[in-house]
Amino acid sequence: MLDITCPRCSTAVRERFYGPCESCRQQLRAQLVALVAAAGFLENVPLGRFGEPEDIASVVCFLASEGAAYVTGTLLVADGGLTDEERMEVERIVRFAFALARQRRHKLTSVDKGNVLEVSAFWREIANRIAKEFTDVQFNSLYVDNTAMQIIREPRQFDLLEERLCGEWRVAAAAGRRPRS
Repeated sequence: MLDITCPRCSTAVRERFYGPCESCRQQLRAQLVALVAAAGFLENVPLGRFGEPEDIASVVCFLASEGAAYVTGTLLVADGGLTDEERMEVERIVRFAFALARQRRHKLTSVDKGNVLEVSAFWREIANRIAKEFTDVQFNSLYVDNTAMQIIREPRQFDLLEERLCGEWRVAAAAGRRPRS
């Protein structure tokens, strides 16, 4: 490794790249967080936080793993839900579910894992916001475990279920067991 000095404070930095020392990096990050918070930028990020290098590293590790052996020619976005296209697609799906509910019994239940998955919380927030536009549809959001229990106890209370990443709960409910979280 080379001995390099930090361009901000002239402290010796033993790094493989030229850049600020760890202390200056933390100060710069704190300044950036303050500027971004003052501008209201994080309010537009559905997950409400900055991405970390680990977030991108997790995506890269997945793509380099055997689990991604069948993944070809796709765009994988790791932006905390900031991409407008993603939000618009969720809104389109939720609006379709509401339109379908209007053609049936005017009941819609959104099923998610918002208590354990941030992306489900993102869907729940959008579904709850759109529900205010469909006042003629009886709407509720349920966590997947509760939904499985409710289907076993009183299946007629449901008409239309909108779900995201919860396919296993149907099998679990039919088998009379609690789904894995």
